[in-house]
Amino acid sequence: MPIRSPDSIPSVSESNTRLVGYSTLTFSQPSRYAIAHASGPRGGHARQKVVARRNRERYTHGRVTCRRAGHQHSVMPWPRDRTRGLASPFGASEVEVAQVEVRWLVDGAARLGGIDDVAEGRASGCVWVDVCGPDEATLKLLAEPFALHPLAIEDCLHFPQRPKIDNYDDSIFLIWLAPCKPDGDDVPTHELDVFLGRDFLVTIHRDRLPAVDDVAARADEIMVLGVDFTLHAIIDRLVDAHLEVVDTLSDELEEIEDVLLANPTPDELEDLYGIRRRLVKLHRIVGPERDIIRGLARERELVDEEAYRYMQDVGDHLARVEDSIETAREVAAAAMDIYLSSQSNRMNEIMKVLTIFATIFMPLTLISGIYGMNVVTGMWPPVLAPWSFWAINASMIAIAAFMVWFFRRRKWW
Repeated sequence: MPIRSPDSIPSVSESNTRLVGYSTLTFSQPSRYAIAHASGPRGGHARQKVVARRNRERYTHGRVTCRRAGHQHSVMPWPRDRTRGLASPFGASEVEVAQVEVRWLVDGAARLGGIDDVAEGRASGCVWVDVCGPDEATLKLLAEPFALHPLAIEDCLHFPQRPKIDNYDDSIFLIWLAPCKPDGDDVPTHELDVFLGRDFLVTIHRDRLPAVDDVAARADEIMVLGVDFTLHAIIDRLVDAHLEVVDTLSDELEEIEDVLLANPTPDELEDLYGIRRRLVKLHRIVGPERDIIRGLARERELVDEEAYRYMQDVGDHLARVEDSIETAREVAAAAMDIYLSSQSNRMNEIMKVLTIFATIFMPLTLISGIYGMNVVTGMWPPVLAPWSFWAINASMIAIAAFMVWFFRRRKWW
């Protein structure tokens, strides 16, 4: 990797750079380099510096010495796909950068630092590294101290993946999907990639996860229990979100079911199909995640007996989620049957009414056809009689009235 001398880096004032939402570095004036402080959540630390460089022909990453801080920091690559469609990066534009938070224990209290504190965190015997918005350069920097497997690193760079657990020599790698509130006919998911070792936990995700932020806010009381309990705390909060999504879909199903019983329309049928698709997607997520919990039972070197008891509780929650999904799918199937049955019944009612009217008019049509013939002799009542027209109409009305009475009596109408 290329190393740049401090004198080769043009000075960039801090007023010309800013870090937006932890994941976006904005250049407000033409510059080949930019240096920005990565402030921690809730006004936390300002340890990590980010140096971004763009070369028109090639994209590089490595280590540089920041003249302003006097420490070495990562050079963040400028990927082509993240600049597509933006204005010129030498004007006012944005580039995504990885945010790395390192937490480790010192005298029973959690300390917070950046990627340069990984070595100190490893020496403490209990370290948690959280990466938001991963890029290849950052993950390569973490691969060596934690012995992360290249195949797992590749999975972390390609979103989305399916839930799974892989075993390596000194660690395990698992992928966990967290469904969000349903949006239209889809259930958006956030992916969490996890490396768990004997004394380290590395979590990688593209978007901010409330579960991770909540555990980070309580790192002092959770990390003292161990990295396996820290993983449990994160997964437990993610599973709670599963229940909220299933409850939301169940409420939508109840509303649609009420409408289907009253006045079904094709719009409700389309909504019902959308809910069934979302339930199928949730089922494909929860099933493999239960396998992950069962797989952790075989990793007694990394997950101790007490921690696994808590993991079993998460497995029970997942079982309840899966049961709720199956119940909702059965309700959706029943609602579909209700809709089809109601449509069939409605069609039968329509055909019954039309058949009754057709049956009533059949003898009337016969009488009018007979008396419409051009035959004068032999007709009764006589054609020339002034009362014949009224007699024929009265007989037709009498026949129609009798048939209506007969249908009503037999409860056919």
